[in-house]
Amino acid sequence: MVTVMVLALAGDARAQDVTFDGGVDLPGTLYLVAGDDIFNAELYRARGPLAAAERITRKGRVSAITGHGRRLAVSNARGSGSDRLELARLGRRWVLPGRLVDAAGQAPRYSPRGRLLWHVQRYKGNGALNGVKVIVAGERGRNRRVALRLRKGDDALVGWGRDDRLALVRRGRNRIILDPGTPHRSQEFVLLDRISAFETSTRGEIWAAHKDRVAILHPSGEQEVYEIGDWFPLTWSPDGRSILVSSRDDRLGLLSPKDGSVREIGGASADIAQAVWLR
Repeated sequence: MVTVMVLALAGDARAQDVTFDGGVDLPGTLYLVAGDDIFNAELYRARGPLAAAERITRKGRVSAITGHGRRLAVSNARGSGSDRLELARLGRRWVLPGRLVDAAGQAPRYSPRGRLLWHVQRYKGNGALNGVKVIVAGERGRNRRVALRLRKGDDALVGWGRDDRLALVRRGRNRIILDPGTPHRSQEFVLLDRISAFETSTRGEIWAAHKDRVAILHPSGEQEVYEIGDWFPLTWSPDGRSILVSSRDDRLGLLSPKDGSVREIGGASADIAQAVWLR
């Protein structure tokens, strides 16, 4: 087991240290959000085996990440009391602060073709919460537009479906709504009781998960459902041929969408909240 330890600079509180283990040489670059405190999680990067992971933020307070190509979008509250959305400066030792995309951006998601969406809280004139705006933009956050408005209490997951179509799942439901709020709206039912998370691969396949089951939806319309026990999907591999999964005891594995089998590849000493796997 290798311990990732970075000494804090003068004037900085010591950052939490997360230990990683695992000798499987993974292709590409894996970014992991990990920490004992989800409100103060840090960002780690592994090139090759998990044991080689290094911390690349300092008091990052990372809440969400998403990536495409050579870009990593990070929602974080570093040095402030609320989240903002930045493009990480991946060529630097500390990748934050990055290039600001939105001073109030939350829950970013890149599409398989590189479009970026994120949430912005809406407020009433008296300062009370009034729902969420879903913003869609280009890869760098430019040419943005409001694609969807969610009302207060409208608890929904928003992401991407096939063909870069905006996708929405209402909490407690088992269908993915494509192009919500437009005349092109359609839906795809999933063979689960409900959907807790979902993601579309570069190959057009979708995983959707709830509790101990994961459904794989193929572009042909066929579906397979697997019981995967203590594992839960995090993200597709860059080639779309496997799914990175985590367990309640902070282990990581690779799930095969062909048969639902999981091969363990390592783990961490703290909670692994999110992951992005880039080429």
